[in-house]
Amino acid sequence: MLYKISLGISIFCSFLVSEQLNCAQGKPTIPSPITAIVSQLNLSDPVRQAEAAAKISRWSSPPKLAIPMLIKCLSDDTPVRLPQGFLTTPAQQASAALLKYGSVAVEPLQKAWETSKENTQKNIAKLLIKMKSPSSAKIFIELLQQDDSSLRAEAVMALGVIRCDQAVEPLIKLIADREPSVRKEVALALGEIGQPQAFSALVSLLTDNVPGVRAAAVKALGRLNHPESVPHLCEKLKDKEEIVRWSAAASLGQLKDPRTVLPLIQALSDSHFLVRANAAWSLGLVGDRQATEPLICLLRDKDVQVKIQAVRALGRIGDSRAVESLILVLNERHPLLRRTTLKTLRRLTGVTGANEITFWQKWWEQNSNRYTLWP
Repeated sequence: MLYKISLGISIFCSFLVSEQLNCAQGKPTIPSPITAIVSQLNLSDPVRQAEAAAKISRWSSPPKLAIPMLIKCLSDDTPVRLPQGFLTTPAQQASAALLKYGSVAVEPLQKAWETSKENTQKNIAKLLIKMKSPSSAKIFIELLQQDDSSLRAEAVMALGVIRCDQAVEPLIKLIADREPSVRKEVALALGEIGQPQAFSALVSLLTDNVPGVRAAAVKALGRLNHPESVPHLCEKLKDKEEIVRWSAAASLGQLKDPRTVLPLIQALSDSHFLVRANAAWSLGLVGDRQATEPLICLLRDKDVQVKIQAVRALGRIGDSRAVESLILVLNERHPLLRRTTLKTLRRLTGVTGANEITFWQKWWEQNSNRYTLWP
């Protein structure tokens, strides 16, 4: 009984303090039901704090007044069970509420980071990472020294998302991190940032003993678009792991370098369908007519996704010698393959509005002399 009376007095006092603060600062008072909920964030009861934060997180326009109190709740990781029955903590519910504020909460969180203890800093850091504001770059770079590998990896990812040029050197130092997840994110982040000084570091990751890290380095080199990447990526077409090979096949297309044509043609016979499909896609981007015959052969592949990419590549290359073989593909039942083939045929021939294979067969009989497979 005494506890309930004491709790009621605390809520009422918090309410009065908030109202008086608003009046003293010349701010309009918040409607009392909202103020009562916000005031519960100041209580010492973690259940009430979590309940209040949970309610605020569901509001479409939460009041700015609650931000400092929500930040204070980030220090409380006490497990509580809410009336709805699920386990949570005041910090978890406060985090969800602060995310609703978006960029408005960034600066208060940054200031709180400077004065908070380690556990609270981690909760603040996770929030700032989710918000991905470029103004938080300095904090993200500091997080690269954290013992928590998952936090290091998240900070690396955030630096890549905001494309922070100042982070390149600190990220390069992490290529030897003991955790594969961190090394993988480092490769991807360096690719996103796109600074040429990352080239050597990314090349060194191509020999990492974890396939996912090698694949990330391959993807990053494709984004970096460095002219010296070609031989390194071509070599990765022979990697023993399929994830690395199909990543290399896709990345080579982004370089649009004629030196990639022959290695990509060889990759069309890879045992894995994704390698063949990505190699076809990349050959289309390069646009070299040397690939026409190998791509026509690929139209007989057993995998429909490979056929679709071969058709698209032939359309990009624009070699009309593929017309006869493309007409035969219209016998296929797969709807996307048929639609893609029709689009490519119209592009190569200039004929519009025809969908039926019978039309195209008759058209071919009348126009075949204009299209030969060999020059």
